[in-house]
Amino acid sequence: MGSRAGIELRPGQQVTGTVAWARGADFGLEFDDPIDIAEMLTPCIEGAGSTLCHRPRMPAIEIDCFAGLRLGARTYRTRTSQISQGGVKLRVDAPLAEGEVVVRLCGLPPLSGALRWCDGAVAEIAFNQAIPLGELVPWLKEQQRRSASASRPEAGAPAEARVQHRS
Repeated sequence: MGSRAGIELRPGQQVTGTVAWARGADFGLEFDDPIDIAEMLTPCIEGAGSTLCHRPRMPAIEIDCFAGLRLGARTYRTRTSQISQGGVKLRVDAPLAEGEVVVRLCGLPPLSGALRWCDGAVAEIAFNQAIPLGELVPWLKEQQRRSASASRPEAGAPAEARVQHRS
C-alpha cells in the first residue's frame, strides 16, 4: 500500500494514483484527480480506422449499500460489494441455494436474475436484463453523493473509486 500506480480505464485514457488497499490480486487505487464516471461508462465507438474504447461490457463498480434479496420464499437484507449493468455481488452470511432471485436497491426498479455462485460470504447475481446506462449512471452518482455527504471528507481530499474490469 502507498505505492504509485496507473491503470488504463479505456484505450488511451490512463489515470494514476496511490494504492489504498490490496487483497490478493485485487487492489484499490486512490486517484490523483476525480474521474467522470458517466464518461468512463459511456459506450465507445469504432470507426475511421480507430477504436474509441470499445468495451464488450461495463466494469464492475465497488459500491457499498443496502440491498434486499428474495430467493424463492425467503428474503434477506444484505449489502452490495459490486455492481455492473449485468449483475451484482452481495455480501451474505451463509451459502444460498441456486435459483431465481429478485434484488431490490433503493432508487432502482426490482432486478430479476439468477444466483451464479455463492461461497457463503459473497453471492454473485446475474440480472436477466442489463440495467440501462441511463438508469445505472444516475443511481451510481446518487450513491456517491450519499456516501460523500455521510462521510464529509475534508476539503481537497482526493477522490477514491474502485473499478474491477472483468475479462
